[in-house]
Amino acid sequence: MNYGRAILPFYIELFLAFGQIPFQWIVLRKENRETQFEYFGNLITVSVFGSLLLTLGIIANTIMNVPPEPHTLCFLITATIMFFEHLRRVELLQLPVKLCISWLSYRFLLLLAVVLYISITK
Repeated sequence: MNYGRAILPFYIELFLAFGQIPFQWIVLRKENRETQFEYFGNLITVSVFGSLLLTLGIIANTIMNVPPEPHTLCFLITATIMFFEHLRRVELLQLPVKLCISWLSYRFLLLLAVVLYISITK
């Protein structure tokens, strides 16, 4: 079994990735534009960092057949690193911590949506 293959079509992946911005804007809408753009730049940086870390698992799977447990562990470690980096950046920008709560909420909603998609399509 190839655990490094895409589960969702690419356009859905893009929608999910860029959906974080309007979702976070709901919490950040009362801040000025400069603060919003500064936060969104940090949000994109954290997301790119996470995707680069996850890419290591995909590369490892192309070299050798890796069972699902290390992929799951890699995902959990990456998500934890991303959360704490997001929290650190929110504190540096002196923004409300509720941005981290909404960031986590969006990620959990995505996880639920992907699990439902997989269970419906199988």
